[in-house]
Amino acid sequence: MPSHIPTFFDRIRTTKIACANGGWVYVRPMQGGERYYITAGGRRAETVDRRDVYYVVRDIVNSMGGTVPYMPGPNPDRFEHAQAIVNKLLEVDDPEMARIRKRVTKAQRERQAAELAANPEVQQADDPSEFLQREVERRSEPIKKLEIRGRRWYRRGAGGVYCKAYIYINDKLVHVTGEQYGYGDHYLTLAKDWLTRNGYLEGLLDDERDPIWYLRDKHGIDLQYGVTDVPRERDL
Repeated sequence: MPSHIPTFFDRIRTTKIACANGGWVYVRPMQGGERYYITAGGRRAETVDRRDVYYVVRDIVNSMGGTVPYMPGPNPDRFEHAQAIVNKLLEVDDPEMARIRKRVTKAQRERQAAELAANPEVQQADDPSEFLQREVERRSEPIKKLEIRGRRWYRRGAGGVYCKAYIYINDKLVHVTGEQYGYGDHYLTLAKDWLTRNGYLEGLLDDERDPIWYLRDKHGIDLQYGVTDVPRERDL
């Protein structure tokens, strides 16, 4: 199926020519091959001699917008997809090309990693001394307000109560404890244990067995706590 007007037409088979307007021109050889039967959409069929067929076909094709222009690939809208397929075929047919592509990809990743590592902000975030300094400053900030919000969930069937503690210091959420089995005010125990292990209660409680409300009674810290029962485990 040529997208151009041929100068020679087959004397046995029909020649089809695609036109820019979406139509087709059909040139069918008649018995003996000296005359041709030409048809096209929206036009009256013609019978012409072999020596005139090119000129007649040319006029018809031009009236239908000319021939279809050449465009790469079977579907130009998906040229990038076709290009990716060709690249894969090249890798299959040429192992050396595949190895080169892998080396190039590796080099690009190493360059990006080096550029990222050279970033001052990243260096500061990864510096252990900087991290420790930030932690010390954060934990040495005076506790003016401590809020502990617990969530409890009763497991039906097998039974048991599970809870979590949400810990706020000076109105900032600093930690959410992991889910743990425990009834009643066990969420307060979870919160107190975490605060003690992480140095937030250093110098505030005389003994690790002191209850959490000593912070309010002895140091005047605004202590608030409460618990909510939730219907589902995912709501903890």
